Amino acid sequence: MTTPARPCLEDVIDAYARMRGEILAALETELGPAPWAPSATGGSLVRSGCGAGEDPGGERAQLGRWSYPGTYPDAQWPLAVDVVTAAAAAHGFDRVEATANRPRDVEIVAHDAWGGQIVFGMAANTILSLSTGCHPLRATRS
Repeated sequence: MTTPARPCLEDVIDAYARMRGEILAALETELGPAPWAPSATGGSLVRSGCGAGEDPGGERAQLGRWSYPGTYPDAQWPLAVDVVTAAAAAHGFDRVEATANRPRDVEIVAHDAWGGQIVFGMAANTILSLSTGCHPLRATRS
């Protein structure tokens, strides 16, 4: 299955990076400043080929994970989730599921129509991770 109607990966990476900035800015506005930074491990952009049955010339990308040591206070978790899901929904991430919901361990995953994911969670640290679905490369669009 090819993905000609999908935006090219390079444009999606740029859009997701802007969205990450919007999410972090919204969290700061609503919950106060936090020392967000690219994670020491998993903080770099990683690209890979698509899976079986997907565009053989396409790629996926994992934007570097951002995190900060510690978490928002437990009482602010619902607000943090609302902030992230609202910012994500503005970019088409309209399917949200809780993948962990235990004391001191909470995580949500938001999905878009192209297979992209946003992971936001808190346990020992707070993390924000974005990954794309399979998209064609700009060079293959002629």
